[in-house]
Amino acid sequence: MIVVGVDGSDGAKRALAWALGEARVRNTPLRVVNAYQSPVAVYAAAGFGMPVADVDDQALQEASRTSIGAALDEQADAARDLEIERVAVNGQAASVLVDASSGAELLVVGSRGHGGFAGLLLGSVGMQCVHHAHCPVVVIPKDASA
Repeated sequence: MIVVGVDGSDGAKRALAWALGEARVRNTPLRVVNAYQSPVAVYAAAGFGMPVADVDDQALQEASRTSIGAALDEQADAARDLEIERVAVNGQAASVLVDASSGAELLVVGSRGHGGFAGLLLGSVGMQCVHHAHCPVVVIPKDASA
């Protein structure tokens, strides 16, 4: 199985396109993973954070699944006739993807997601995946064409 992380970013779209092609070449299933996090109210003076009480985890998970569906809809032709599993997980993206890489043939990520440091060539999630994944990692660069 090939695992690919998606977050709606341009980098994730390129990673998904590449992963779909690679899954077809390898004749293997594709697991499309989106990580979401419950909002946290941070109390800086006290040095801790607490979950926001009014957040519906089921609604966040559904929004995450919708994001996966939208990403796959944009690649409908490439996704046709492939075995695709959609996975929405509550957690930090790098940790979720590293966990998802266990038992996978390959983990595919974009070089940059929605992170705040636009000048970086490789974002923090990609960096964590490269260092900690349980399988080979492919990082799709910004200038890659699908």
